[in-house]
Amino acid sequence: MWAVAFTMLAVAAALPEGPTARLTVDNAYPAVGEVVHFNASASEGHDAGNGRIVAYRFSFGDGQATGWQSSPYAEHAYAAEGSYAANVTVKDNRGEMGSASVTIQVGTPPPPPVQAPDLVPIQVQLSPAAPRVNESVNATVVVLNRGGDEASAAPGGAYHGPPNPTAGDPGAVAPPPAPLPPPTPSARPTRPYWAWTIATFFGAGTLKPGPGTWGSLGALLTWALIGRALPPHWLIPGALAYCALATAIGIPAATLTARACKRDDPAHVVIDEVAGQMLTLVAAPLTWQAQIAGFVLFRAFDILKPPPIRRLERLRPEGVGIVVDDLGAGLYGFIVLQLLLRFGIVK
Repeated sequence: MWAVAFTMLAVAAALPEGPTARLTVDNAYPAVGEVVHFNASASEGHDAGNGRIVAYRFSFGDGQATGWQSSPYAEHAYAAEGSYAANVTVKDNRGEMGSASVTIQVGTPPPPPVQAPDLVPIQVQLSPAAPRVNESVNATVVVLNRGGDEASAAPGGAYHGPPNPTAGDPGAVAPPPAPLPPPTPSARPTRPYWAWTIATFFGAGTLKPGPGTWGSLGALLTWALIGRALPPHWLIPGALAYCALATAIGIPAATLTARACKRDDPAHVVIDEVAGQMLTLVAAPLTWQAQIAGFVLFRAFDILKPPPIRRLERLRPEGVGIVVDDLGAGLYGFIVLQLLLRFGIVK
């Protein structure tokens, strides 16, 4: 019996031993989409070098795997959350194989760590410590520098407190002052005053009802005054210059105002109506019939917005879409008004 046992042990010892696989990762808790690097270079062959490892095959546990490769390294990014059992199979030059596995827990990205401030005040000293009413106080602040920033001198803060009931007593000690509350941050971006003034055409856009109509009327009236001061051969260049100026300064002004209002096309922005109305009136005589016809035609096309005017509204930045779509309506008005003038329907 013992002879049989020793014979079996001898046979088992003579059989070739497969390689020992070892698998590590640089991050066992990645976020979705984060690349994980797999390393099987610590795997060992056996039998005094006769079992040299020649190939590696990685399986990532999510249905994805590599083929046999000579490199002990691989990388993979998981597309969904969950727990995955990744493994590597190693093969030596005799065809013997071994395997090892590791669990990968994929989750959502962790929140960024909260970093402590580099400069931390640790002590405040007042001189004098108990000031009297209306007495100047010097404050000394001791700051702990953690090494990531620079500390420098700065002026002290200003405080305003309630009336002191002991102010009539020159020997009374003033109560500690109450600090000013921090300013409330603005909920929307600010716009310069010039932008609001131009965008509303000096406030015409704030008139009700129909701020766009008031903007067109403002352009009509100002052009009537300017045009009568120009010689006849300057009327067309003057109208074109008026239109170009309203467009050039109107686009940035409308952009800033729209962003401050958080709306794509605020109703009180009417510089676009000014530019479009002036385009309709280019080459129109300064007669009341032609001016009123141009006003009515532009307002009609601006309201109806025939193609492709509505597509122009989507242009960016905001001011471009606001102004250019009204220039489209102004071009429609210009064409129809010139036809009416040519056929004598309007004088």
